[in-house]
Amino acid sequence: MSILSKGPNRIAIVTKLNSKIYVILSAAKNLSVILGRFFGRPSLRMTSILILIISFLLTACPGKRPSRKPRLPEHRRPPIAYPDEIKTPERKAAFELITKGQRALDREDPEKGEHYFQEAVRLDPSYGPAYYWLARAKYELDERRKAWDLLDRAELLIGQDPVWLERIDQFRGALSH
Repeated sequence: MSILSKGPNRIAIVTKLNSKIYVILSAAKNLSVILGRFFGRPSLRMTSILILIISFLLTACPGKRPSRKPRLPEHRRPPIAYPDEIKTPERKAAFELITKGQRALDREDPEKGEHYFQEAVRLDPSYGPAYYWLARAKYELDERRKAWDLLDRAELLIGQDPVWLERIDQFRGALSH
């Protein structure tokens, strides 16, 4: 509870207030002093009206919005494909699309990344990394259930590669929170 005492051109704060209220009160006090110089002695009513106006303005102006969600850790990015895996033209095209999709995710454009990853899955449906990166795009787009399903599919297709399995486990940890 705060108690405001009336004084000549000032407001005394008797109890502790949080910083936003303090800013509102000090701004109202300063404005009432300035207006009092032009229009005569400021009244408690004028100060109260100024407090209401300033508090409305401060609450109506949005602050900086936090990002949608924290970025997934990128301690080390697993290779999209090992050189001996790129044997078919479809795999090579999927590899190139995944690279473009990764760049789109790096630029924080998950819609474009999702498009590239879906195209990679369409070209080579047996390519596990394409499903992994499509799951990453779905996660960025707040489609967690789809991301989880795609991650399961990626794990089946990737097999026993320890780098990829570690990456999938990290991603599952982010999805479960």
